[in-house]
Amino acid sequence: MAVKRDQARFADLRVEDAIKAGVAYIKKKQKNYGGWTIVEPKKAMGTGFVQRQHYTRYEPGVTALAVYALVKCDTPLEDKSVQTGINYLLNVGIFSNTEHSVAADLTTYDAAMIAVALSSVIEKNKENLAGQPTILDLSAYFQKIAEAVQWLVQAQHADPRGKKRSRQL
Repeated sequence: MAVKRDQARFADLRVEDAIKAGVAYIKKKQKNYGGWTIVEPKKAMGTGFVQRQHYTRYEPGVTALAVYALVKCDTPLEDKSVQTGINYLLNVGIFSNTEHSVAADLTTYDAAMIAVALSSVIEKNKENLAGQPTILDLSAYFQKIAEAVQWLVQAQHADPRGKKRSRQL
């Protein structure tokens, strides 16, 4: 019986070590402006790559996934990587300049992950409160989640050229 307990503790320590290594890797890959990306502009190949300052395809979604992973791995909300990632997400333009027009560069993945990540931050904040006043401006989080959900609903009924599709039952 003691051998099985020792094996279980060893497995638990290996999992904890893997989580710590994963968190360190995620933090190391964060960009100075708070986002994460899947493509390094200087490593992009081919002539079709359009380099934009602080933006790579799917960056809002990848950033949201990184924030979500950090939060779920019990990284404190006050952690610099978490804070700069959250700040990046709160400043993502979900809608373009024209009211109710879906932003051309945002994807379903981006909008959905923004909502998931910010929801996880709100949940983590609730766990951390224990009677303490909140340090987060929750109205900004709820507003961004609402924008992401609105974007998803609008995108569901739009074709790739931005025209509204008719609903078919």
